[in-house]
Amino acid sequence: MKNRGGPFRIVVGVLGLILVVTLFPTVLTGFMGLWDVAASQVDTADNVTTAVAVTTCNVTLTQTLLNSEVANVASITSTIGGDVAVADNYTSPLLYLTGLTANVTAGEGRTLTTTYDYGIRDYFVAFPTVITIAPVVLFLSMIFGSGYLVVSGARKYRKN
Repeated sequence: MKNRGGPFRIVVGVLGLILVVTLFPTVLTGFMGLWDVAASQVDTADNVTTAVAVTTCNVTLTQTLLNSEVANVASITSTIGGDVAVADNYTSPLLYLTGLTANVTAGEGRTLTTTYDYGIRDYFVAFPTVITIAPVVLFLSMIFGSGYLVVSGARKYRKN
């Protein structure tokens, strides 16, 4: 009886092990890239007022700001020409702004439009766990699968 498949299994298993070891850092980097998956959101606040000598206000964001960092606020625009709105501080769900024109009433119709990034992973309960565990499971299953091919190929080769 001829020996069929044993050497092929060994070669495929060894190639699999080499690929797993060399490509795993790339796979791991891809999974880490999923950690801060973000989407953009645009919120509008109408009739925002400021009192005399007050140049600050807060707006309520509909989504949680990504990593709770004001650096993830892309832009803030205002319908009042003198406003140079800047994100100052964030305490969920309130974004505190500075740089507004003082003494603006509701009748003047200030509308603030805030564009910001929010984290999608917050909406999926198991997503952070999957991102943490999946690379390990993938790595171990590929190592054991390739190892199984090498061992079964060696046994088949030795048997014949």
